[in-house]
Amino acid sequence: MDQISRINQLQRQYHPRSESRPRSRTIEHSGRPDPAVTKAKDRFRTAGWRSENDKLGRPEASTISMAILKAVCTAESVDQFDEKSVGILTKALRDLEARGYSLAETKVVMRRLRKRWRQEAQQPA
Repeated sequence: MDQISRINQLQRQYHPRSESRPRSRTIEHSGRPDPAVTKAKDRFRTAGWRSENDKLGRPEASTISMAILKAVCTAESVDQFDEKSVGILTKALRDLEARGYSLAETKVVMRRLRKRWRQEAQQPA
């Protein structure tokens, strides 16, 4: 038996509460909401948000990010980017590195995506 269980057992043994004690609550709480209901409400709210995005033609941030990444990865050469664009890309890579991602592995992922997207572009529709 662990220490916490032992203390709880001693508490019940030496300091029992009276079963006939008066209720001390002045307001009855229904308790915590059912987690399944909370999750269902979250799914409903998210579905509404996504539906509204679809109606407005509004992309999610991840969609925009992938479009920018695709443009960067499929560029013919680095010469296509002006100095400010290179600065933005450098800042993005440094941000990933600062958050603990490997710069070398980030470049591997970008090369893999570049290869995949270029192959897709060469295939007939």
